[in-house]
Amino acid sequence: MTAKDIRRKYSTTSDKRKGQGWMLARAADTDLDSMTQGIQLYDTVEAIAAAYERRKAEIDRAAAVADECRVELKEDYATKHKQESWREILEKSGAKQWMTTEQREKVTRTLYDSPKDLPEITVDGLRQWLQDLVVASPDMLRDLCKEAFDFLTPQKRAWGHDYKSNEDKREIPKSGRVVLCWMCESDKWVTTPKLSYRNGEKLHVLDRVFALLAGRPVLEGKSVYALCNAASEAGETEAITYWGRLKMHKNGNLHIWLTDKKLIRKLCEVAAGATLKTA
Repeated sequence: MTAKDIRRKYSTTSDKRKGQGWMLARAADTDLDSMTQGIQLYDTVEAIAAAYERRKAEIDRAAAVADECRVELKEDYATKHKQESWREILEKSGAKQWMTTEQREKVTRTLYDSPKDLPEITVDGLRQWLQDLVVASPDMLRDLCKEAFDFLTPQKRAWGHDYKSNEDKREIPKSGRVVLCWMCESDKWVTTPKLSYRNGEKLHVLDRVFALLAGRPVLEGKSVYALCNAASEAGETEAITYWGRLKMHKNGNLHIWLTDKKLIRKLCEVAAGATLKTA
Protein backbone atom coordinates (compact mmCIF):
# COMPACT_ATOMS: atom_id res chain seq x y z
CA MET A 1 0.00 0.00 0.00
CA THR A 2 1.41 3.34 -1.03
CA ALA A 3 0.86 6.81 0.40
CA LYS A 4 -1.86 7.35 -2.23
CA ASP A 5 -3.58 4.14 -1.15
CA ILE A 6 -3.55 5.31 2.46
CA ARG A 7 -4.93 8.67 1.38
CA ARG A 8 -7.76 7.01 -0.54
CA LYS A 9 -8.58 4.61 2.28
CA TYR A 10 -8.75 7.16 5.06
CA SER A 11 -10.38 9.95 3.11
CA THR A 12 -13.47 7.75 2.73
CA THR A 13 -13.69 6.44 6.29
CA SER A 14 -17.25 6.17 7.54
CA ASP A 15 -16.64 6.34 11.29
CA LYS A 16 -16.90 9.40 13.52
CA ARG A 17 -13.94 10.96 11.72
CA LYS A 18 -15.81 11.15 8.43
CA GLY A 19 -15.81 14.74 7.25
CA GLN A 20 -12.76 15.46 9.38
CA GLY A 21 -10.24 13.10 7.76
CA TRP A 22 -8.72 15.99 5.84
CA MET A 23 -8.77 18.50 8.69
CA LEU A 24 -5.07 18.16 9.19
CA ALA A 25 -4.24 18.62 5.51
CA ARG A 26 -6.49 21.66 5.34
CA ALA A 27 -5.03 23.10 8.51
CA ALA A 28 -1.51 22.73 7.26
CA ASP A 29 -2.29 23.64 3.64
CA THR A 30 -0.32 20.60 2.64
CA ASP A 31 -0.79 17.18 1.10
CA LEU A 32 -1.30 14.06 3.21
CA ASP A 33 2.19 12.87 2.27
CA SER A 34 3.65 15.53 4.55
CA MET A 35 1.17 14.86 7.38
CA THR A 36 3.52 12.38 8.91
CA GLN A 37 6.87 10.90 8.07
CA GLY A 38 5.33 7.57 9.02
CA ILE A 39 3.87 7.18 5.55
CA GLN A 40 7.42 7.13 4.22
CA LEU A 41 8.01 4.02 6.35
CA TYR A 42 4.89 2.22 5.15
CA ASP A 43 6.49 0.64 2.11
CA THR A 44 9.57 -0.41 4.09
CA VAL A 45 7.93 -2.18 7.03
CA GLU A 46 8.86 -5.60 5.63
CA ALA A 47 12.54 -4.67 5.62
CA ILE A 48 12.28 -3.17 9.12
CA ALA A 49 10.57 -6.26 10.51
CA ALA A 50 13.03 -8.59 8.75
CA ALA A 51 16.04 -6.72 10.13
CA TYR A 52 14.49 -6.84 13.60
CA GLU A 53 13.91 -10.60 13.35
CA ARG A 54 17.45 -11.28 12.08
CA ARG A 55 19.01 -9.44 14.99
CA LYS A 56 16.60 -11.06 17.45
CA ALA A 57 17.54 -14.51 16.12
CA GLU A 58 21.24 -13.71 16.59
CA ILE A 59 20.59 -12.61 20.17
CA ASP A 60 18.55 -15.75 20.89
CA ARG A 61 21.34 -17.98 19.55
CA ALA A 62 23.93 -16.16 21.65
CA ALA A 63 21.70 -16.48 24.72
CA ALA A 64 21.30 -20.24 24.07
CA VAL A 65 25.09 -20.70 23.83
CA ALA A 66 25.59 -18.70 27.02
CA ASP A 67 22.99 -20.86 28.77
CA GLU A 68 24.73 -24.05 27.66
CA CYS A 69 28.03 -22.69 28.95
CA ARG A 70 26.34 -21.56 32.16
CA VAL A 71 27.39 -18.00 31.54
CA GLU A 72 25.09 -15.33 32.91
CA LEU A 73 24.58 -12.45 30.49
CA LYS A 74 25.06 -9.01 31.97
CA GLU A 75 22.09 -7.56 30.15
CA ASP A 76 18.74 -8.52 28.66
CA TYR A 77 19.88 -7.99 25.09
CA ALA A 78 16.58 -9.07 23.54
CA THR A 79 14.66 -6.39 25.44
CA LYS A 80 17.35 -3.83 24.69
CA HIS A 81 17.08 -4.70 20.99
CA LYS A 82 13.31 -4.19 21.07
CA GLN A 83 13.75 -0.88 22.94
CA GLU A 84 16.30 0.46 20.48
CA SER A 85 14.24 -0.67 17.49
CA TRP A 86 11.10 1.09 18.72
CA ARG A 87 13.08 4.21 19.55
CA GLU A 88 14.34 4.29 15.97
CA ILE A 89 10.87 3.66 14.54
CA LEU A 90 9.42 6.50 16.62
CA GLU A 91 12.19 8.79 15.46
CA LYS A 92 11.87 7.92 11.77
CA SER A 93 8.08 8.04 11.79
CA GLY A 94 7.98 11.48 13.40
CA ALA A 95 5.15 10.21 15.61
CA LYS A 96 6.34 12.04 18.73
CA GLN A 97 6.08 15.39 16.93
CA TRP A 98 2.30 14.93 16.93
CA MET A 99 2.04 14.02 20.59
CA THR A 100 1.18 16.28 23.50
CA THR A 101 3.71 16.63 26.29
CA GLU A 102 1.77 14.11 28.38
CA GLN A 103 1.68 11.60 25.54
CA ARG A 104 5.41 12.03 24.84
CA GLU A 105 6.22 11.48 28.51
CA LYS A 106 4.08 8.34 28.58
CA VAL A 107 5.86 6.92 25.52
CA THR A 108 9.24 7.81 27.02
CA ARG A 109 8.37 6.08 30.31
CA THR A 110 7.38 2.93 28.44
CA LEU A 111 10.54 3.01 26.35
CA TYR A 112 12.90 3.39 29.28
CA ASP A 113 11.06 2.09 32.34
CA SER A 114 9.14 -0.90 30.95
CA PRO A 115 10.56 -1.80 27.51
CA LYS A 116 9.37 -5.40 27.93
CA ASP A 117 5.82 -4.08 27.51
CA LEU A 118 6.59 -2.82 24.01
CA PRO A 119 4.90 -4.85 21.26
CA GLU A 120 6.89 -7.17 19.04
CA ILE A 121 7.83 -5.70 15.68
CA THR A 122 6.02 -7.49 12.87
CA VAL A 123 4.98 -6.51 9.35
CA ASP A 124 1.26 -6.54 10.14
CA GLY A 125 1.77 -4.84 13.49
CA LEU A 126 3.82 -2.01 12.02
CA ARG A 127 1.42 -1.47 9.14
CA GLN A 128 -1.53 -1.29 11.52
CA TRP A 129 0.37 1.10 13.82
CA LEU A 130 1.19 3.45 10.93
CA GLN A 131 -2.38 3.31 9.62
CA ASP A 132 -3.71 4.10 13.09
CA LEU A 133 -1.30 7.03 13.26
CA VAL A 134 -2.72 8.49 10.04
CA VAL A 135 -6.31 8.02 11.23
CA ALA A 136 -5.54 9.56 14.64
CA SER A 137 -3.55 12.51 13.27
CA PRO A 138 -6.49 14.99 13.20
CA ASP A 139 -7.27 14.24 16.85
CA MET A 140 -3.58 14.39 17.74
CA LEU A 141 -3.22 17.77 16.07
CA ARG A 142 -6.31 19.05 17.86
CA ASP A 143 -4.95 17.93 21.25
CA LEU A 144 -1.57 19.47 20.49
CA CYS A 145 -3.23 22.74 19.47
CA LYS A 146 -5.20 22.71 22.71
CA GLU A 147 -2.00 22.31 24.70
CA ALA A 148 -0.34 25.17 22.81
CA PHE A 149 -3.44 27.37 23.23
CA ASP A 150 -3.58 26.65 26.98
CA PHE A 151 0.11 27.47 27.25
CA LEU A 152 -0.39 30.80 25.50
CA THR A 153 -3.53 31.72 27.42
CA PRO A 154 -2.95 30.91 31.10
CA GLN A 155 -4.90 32.79 33.74
CA LYS A 156 -3.54 31.94 37.16
CA ARG A 157 -0.69 29.83 38.39
CA ALA A 158 -1.20 27.45 41.29
CA TRP A 159 0.42 29.93 43.66
CA GLY A 160 -1.89 32.76 42.66
CA HIS A 161 0.13 34.90 40.25
CA ASP A 162 -1.83 36.42 37.38
CA TYR A 163 -0.65 36.48 33.81
CA LYS A 164 -0.71 40.05 32.56
CA SER A 165 -2.18 39.39 29.11
CA ASN A 166 -4.93 37.03 30.27
CA GLU A 167 -6.28 38.23 33.59
CA ASP A 168 -9.95 38.47 32.58
CA LYS A 169 -10.57 36.28 29.57
CA ARG A 170 -8.95 33.37 27.82
CA GLU A 171 -7.98 34.29 24.31
CA ILE A 172 -4.93 35.19 22.28
CA PRO A 173 -4.93 39.02 22.04
CA LYS A 174 -5.59 40.48 18.60
CA SER A 175 -2.17 42.08 18.77
CA GLY A 176 -0.66 38.60 19.08
CA ARG A 177 1.29 39.71 22.16
CA VAL A 178 1.37 37.32 25.09
CA VAL A 179 3.20 37.89 28.37
CA LEU A 180 4.21 34.78 30.34
CA CYS A 181 5.61 34.99 33.87
CA TRP A 182 8.44 33.00 35.45
CA MET A 183 9.84 31.85 32.12
CA CYS A 184 13.29 33.42 32.36
CA GLU A 185 16.06 33.37 34.91
CA SER A 186 18.94 35.71 35.70
CA ASP A 187 21.17 36.64 38.60
CA LYS A 188 23.66 39.32 39.53
CA TRP A 189 26.41 37.42 37.74
CA VAL A 190 24.46 37.19 34.49
CA THR A 191 23.60 40.42 32.73
CA THR A 192 21.39 38.82 30.09
CA PRO A 193 18.26 36.85 31.07
CA LYS A 194 17.80 33.39 29.65
CA LEU A 195 15.06 30.81 29.39
CA SER A 196 15.19 28.06 31.96
CA TYR A 197 15.63 24.62 30.41
CA ARG A 198 12.27 23.37 31.68
CA ASN A 199 10.42 26.34 30.21
CA GLY A 200 12.39 26.06 27.01
CA GLU A 201 11.03 22.55 26.65
CA LYS A 202 7.50 23.94 27.04
CA LEU A 203 8.15 26.32 24.16
CA HIS A 204 8.99 23.34 21.98
CA VAL A 205 5.25 22.61 21.90
CA LEU A 206 4.82 25.88 19.97
CA ASP A 207 7.60 24.92 17.58
CA ARG A 208 5.94 21.61 16.84
CA VAL A 209 2.37 22.82 16.49
CA PHE A 210 3.22 25.78 14.27
CA ALA A 211 5.46 23.60 12.10
CA LEU A 212 2.62 21.10 11.62
CA LEU A 213 0.11 23.85 10.88
CA ALA A 214 2.48 25.49 8.41
CA GLY A 215 3.52 22.21 6.78
CA ARG A 216 7.15 22.75 7.76
CA PRO A 217 9.68 20.29 9.17
CA VAL A 218 10.39 20.39 12.90
CA LEU A 219 14.06 21.31 13.16
CA GLU A 220 15.35 20.52 16.62
CA GLY A 221 18.56 22.51 16.13
CA LYS A 222 16.60 25.64 15.22
CA SER A 223 13.97 25.42 17.95
CA VAL A 224 12.88 28.63 19.62
CA TYR A 225 14.67 27.48 22.78
CA ALA A 226 17.91 27.09 20.83
CA LEU A 227 17.42 30.54 19.29
CA CYS A 228 16.75 32.13 22.69
CA ASN A 229 19.73 30.32 24.20
CA ALA A 230 22.00 31.55 21.41
CA ALA A 231 20.69 35.09 21.89
CA SER A 232 21.42 34.96 25.63
CA GLU A 233 24.96 33.71 25.02
CA ALA A 234 25.48 36.61 22.61
CA GLY A 235 24.22 39.11 25.19
CA GLU A 236 20.93 39.68 23.38
CA THR A 237 17.42 39.49 24.82
CA GLU A 238 15.40 38.87 21.64
CA ALA A 239 14.97 35.95 19.27
CA ILE A 240 12.99 35.77 16.04
CA THR A 241 11.50 32.73 14.35
CA TYR A 242 9.04 32.32 11.49
CA TRP A 243 6.04 32.27 13.81
CA GLY A 244 6.96 35.07 16.16
CA ARG A 245 9.32 37.26 18.14
CA LEU A 246 10.33 36.64 21.73
CA LYS A 247 11.92 38.94 24.29
CA MET A 248 13.36 37.79 27.61
CA HIS A 249 13.27 40.02 30.70
CA LYS A 250 15.22 39.97 33.95
CA ASN A 251 12.02 39.99 35.98
CA GLY A 252 11.34 36.50 34.63
CA ASN A 253 8.74 37.50 32.06
CA LEU A 254 8.82 36.31 28.48
CA HIS A 255 7.05 38.48 25.92
CA ILE A 256 5.88 36.68 22.79
CA TRP A 257 4.59 38.39 19.69
CA LEU A 258 2.82 35.90 17.41
CA THR A 259 3.43 37.52 14.04
CA ASP A 260 1.75 35.09 11.66
CA LYS A 261 -1.99 35.80 11.91
CA LYS A 262 -2.81 32.91 9.60
CA LEU A 263 -1.15 30.44 11.96
CA ILE A 264 -2.87 32.02 14.98
CA ARG A 265 -6.24 31.54 13.28
CA LYS A 266 -5.45 27.92 12.48
CA LEU A 267 -4.27 27.25 16.02
CA CYS A 268 -7.44 28.67 17.56
CA GLU A 269 -9.79 26.94 15.13
CA VAL A 270 -8.17 23.51 15.35
CA ALA A 271 -8.00 23.78 19.16
CA ALA A 272 -11.74 24.50 19.09
CA GLY A 273 -12.35 21.39 16.97
CA ALA A 274 -13.13 23.17 13.71
CA THR A 275 -12.46 21.69 10.31
CA LEU A 276 -10.49 24.22 8.33
CA LYS A 277 -10.77 24.96 4.66
CA THR A 278 -7.70 25.39 2.52
CA ALA A 279 -6.69 29.03 2.57
